[in-house]
Amino acid sequence: MKNIESKVEYQKSESTIPHRYAVVDNPVEIEILQTELRDKFLEKSDKKHKVGKLPIDKYVDCQLNASGVNKFWYLYNLHIKNGSRQARYWNILGSGDTKHWRFAELELNIPKEGIDRKMQAAFVKDEEGKRYLVHRGGFRGKKKAMTRKFFIDRFKGKKIVAGEGEKLQGFAVIACLNDKGEKFIQDVAKFLNEVNEIKVEFNNL
Repeated sequence: MKNIESKVEYQKSESTIPHRYAVVDNPVEIEILQTELRDKFLEKSDKKHKVGKLPIDKYVDCQLNASGVNKFWYLYNLHIKNGSRQARYWNILGSGDTKHWRFAELELNIPKEGIDRKMQAAFVKDEEGKRYLVHRGGFRGKKKAMTRKFFIDRFKGKKIVAGEGEKLQGFAVIACLNDKGEKFIQDVAKFLNEVNEIKVEFNNL
């Protein structure tokens, strides 16, 4: 998979290239998808009673409960624009029992609007209208940053190329938002486990 690099890190234009997948950059649609994402976690957690009841700017954390997966936790918050850093939806995950956010193993920052390639997560739609949670592949290691190529080359799951503004961008697919709750949580857990395995390999280099 070859990514076409762009000098523009942030833009608000709609994806214009004809292709099967397109990054969602409309702020209203992103908020709808983020709300659905958060509630898919909540409905399979110890905070199930909060599904559909929280405003988009409300912090929440929960312990995930799904068959066939190891215990892990989820935390959500909305971070407003701060200096040069754009406003973002903050979704973080970690293994075991719920811990402080500093112990997160997977951080999914999604821009509140437009496109921000410094943020690693995004929502993507295909030509049939299915929605996906995806990751660019950039992670921090113990001593240095992991390149996207290092992660993507080792990632065993589904990889796609999506139109993003006026360029194409490669992504690792985390899970499909159209899938039922149990399948969605299982796919997220699988992605989290694979991220941790690749991080171990990288940090041992």
